[in-house]
Amino acid sequence: MHRRIALCLCLIGLLSLAACEAFRLTPIEPTPAPVHDSPLGQMGRYRTPSGRFEVDFPAAWDEAEGDDRRCQDAPKCLISRNSEFMLVREQTMARGPDALAAELDAVVAGFENATADAEFVSREPFTTASGLSGEILRYSIEQGRVSVKELWAADGDQAVSVAFITWNEGFAAMEPVADYVFSTLALTNAAAE
Repeated sequence: MHRRIALCLCLIGLLSLAACEAFRLTPIEPTPAPVHDSPLGQMGRYRTPSGRFEVDFPAAWDEAEGDDRRCQDAPKCLISRNSEFMLVREQTMARGPDALAAELDAVVAGFENATADAEFVSREPFTTASGLSGEILRYSIEQGRVSVKELWAADGDQAVSVAFITWNEGFAAMEPVADYVFSTLALTNAAAE
């Protein structure tokens, strides 16, 4: 009998707390990543793990880390509705005035030897809107059915790569997105200090 009374009092107490606005448990929604308008739609802003670089990304694309082998352990890997991938990676490299060029020589050689169907297409200099210099590399993979367009840039001994991977039939539609994203790559204020 005493147990029932105690249980009823506990239930009444809990119900009265739930009725009070100050004690009501409401789910907290996660804060969405900040987005901004661009000529190509809504874009988010990603800061690399080192904190040295920032780059825009299509806000409508989904996180894909670990979902596909094409993510290649990239800390930022996104996929569009059309199966286009965007990867952002960083790596430390040797210091020196030609460190990025030497790194890219190794990247190109390593890529061509990685699989029998990989083909190097082009390598050209590129400067982002913020004045960060780098190079754009283009590859063909999957027996020529898939295109890769990748921007590499560096700050001191830290290199960053932003790559887009898509089926060839989608490349013409994806390329303006890649070029816009590449143009937004910039050093952060933390890198300037």
